[in-house]
Amino acid sequence: MFDTRKDGKAIAPNIARLVEPFAVHTDGHATATPEELAEVHRNHGMRSKSLLCVAIMMFRVSDVSQLGPQHRRRDMFKLRLFKICNRNPHDIEIPIHPITEAVLAMNKVTDLTYIATEFGRPFFIKSLGNRISDWFCRAGLGHLTAHSVRKGLAADVAHNRQHARGDVRLARWKDLKIYTKNADHARLAGRRSHESTGTASARNCWR
Repeated sequence: MFDTRKDGKAIAPNIARLVEPFAVHTDGHATATPEELAEVHRNHGMRSKSLLCVAIMMFRVSDVSQLGPQHRRRDMFKLRLFKICNRNPHDIEIPIHPITEAVLAMNKVTDLTYIATEFGRPFFIKSLGNRISDWFCRAGLGHLTAHSVRKGLAADVAHNRQHARGDVRLARWKDLKIYTKNADHARLAGRRSHESTGTASARNCWR
């Protein structure tokens, strides 16, 4: 016999445990578009901490949480990446984009990190990721995350193949081929559409 009461109260069965786990296929994080990032600007303003964070999101959240003025060398960011820093330490130098430079100039930073809490302390990695998601939700972009910005940048790099190799080396993207493959498919589809339109026009001319 099993007890049906505990501390004088009836034990309610948890029917959720009867459901077998199942896998759901997703496309992963959404990819941020330039129009969506412009929406962050319109909702939060040029001098907001959220826009400053988006401007330096070419790095992972773990790197953004530690990035500060001490990592700047004139027009370059130089730092050691946090990911697998103990097993395979890697130092990188990334040129500061003019847009990032403009946002940095509008935001005076007195803390050790560009993105700090209300108490002037660096964010923990997970708390910063949650805060970024909250900023996107306030801008009406609840489907975006911190990684969405990096995916958007990777997609943009893939569509500009002449700069892809250098950007991959600097940003440490090992899977950019996923984005270049999608970009190649888009270019091929556009080329075929243009060719088919031209062929149809030529046929109409000879009728």
